[in-house]
Amino acid sequence: FTIIIGEFSEVITNRTLEDAPSSPLNFNVVQVTGSSTTLSASWTQPSTLNGILTNYTVYCRISSKQFYSEQIPNSNEFTVFNTASPDTTEVVLTGLEAFTVYECYVTASTNGGESEPSNNDSARTDEDSPTVPRDFIYTKITSTSVTLEWRRPECPNGVISEYVLEYDNESLTQPITISIPVEFIEDSDEYNETNITVEYLNEFTNYTFNLSAVTGGGTGPEATIDITTDEDVPSASPENLTGMFSSATSLLISWFPPPEQDQNGDIMGYNISYFEVDNSDIVTYTSTEETMINITGLMVYTEYNVSVAAYTSIGTGPFDSIIERTDSAPPFAPQNLNVTTLNSTALLVEWDEPLSVRGDRNGYRIRYELSDDDSFLNTTYIPTIIVCVNVSSQILTELHEFAAYEVTVQARN
Repeated sequence: FTIIIGEFSEVITNRTLEDAPSSPLNFNVVQVTGSSTTLSASWTQPSTLNGILTNYTVYCRISSKQFYSEQIPNSNEFTVFNTASPDTTEVVLTGLEAFTVYECYVTASTNGGESEPSNNDSARTDEDSPTVPRDFIYTKITSTSVTLEWRRPECPNGVISEYVLEYDNESLTQPITISIPVEFIEDSDEYNETNITVEYLNEFTNYTFNLSAVTGGGTGPEATIDITTDEDVPSASPENLTGMFSSATSLLISWFPPPEQDQNGDIMGYNISYFEVDNSDIVTYTSTEETMINITGLMVYTEYNVSVAAYTSIGTGPFDSIIERTDSAPPFAPQNLNVTTLNSTALLVEWDEPLSVRGDRNGYRIRYELSDDDSFLNTTYIPTIIVCVNVSSQILTELHEFAAYEVTVQARN
């Protein structure tokens, strides 16, 4: 039995259908430095194409491994982020969220289908400047301090390294800046410092506070709050306190309010106290809403210590004092006047000091004249006046013999 092989037929060429390729190899995702919204993905061509490549497809999702718990997504599905041509093995993924970990893979496609996913890889986008701090409020105000609180920005966009607090008022030549370093506490998913007490402020002063957060991506926008510190007692006494007598029993006292920066509130009025310099046991108090007062009912020609202080709703500030004297008045009559005959032409006049001189003592005035009741002399004489200083007696000489004289003494000031 012999097999005889004949000639070949004509050759016909035909190709089997395409199938899905094998998975792309060495898939890698890396951060793009300086860009908070992009990642770079790269891979190598599948080892088995099973057809003609039509495209690569990159799938991504937000990873469940985030720095902040609130970044963890509700959905964990992969979605298409980029479709690349078959001759490309590297793409830039754009439109991403800042400081967010993305998990990605790539597939290759032919007309026969899409490959199985490549290996997964993940990377975090770069930091960016944060959004504004939330719920920036004050929780306590005194006359010289304020306590501020806030919550971290809704989108930190990075690790917050510090908060910057800046405050200013009309009297400051430039704003004051405070750096508040912070540390993230993983257990509480919060930073250790979200409040501060600012001290050494001026009383009853309006301040503007600006707060911003800082990450490696920059400084975010400011949250702003206006605060007026509480009132306090004035820290300075009234200015230009002056006085003068307005009569023998009254003093006119005037002043200006304390300097504006020392008023520490709305000046509601002024407290006044006064007492005799030589008798400080009796102190009189009064008040006024004006910057002038006429103090009446005082002693004649007497020195008074007058003190004035401004007050707010919180209390009274420091006093300023002056010493002023009321005006003089005619002195009282000398006491215990006595006239003694010395001889036929002389009389001795003696007296004691008045109960009150009511002014600077300036001697005495002695007036004497012949009595109208004296019938011994039939002559009219003009009264004679003698002024003497710092004495309490005077001898009248060269008088008429056996004549009756009327003598009176006045104190002078």
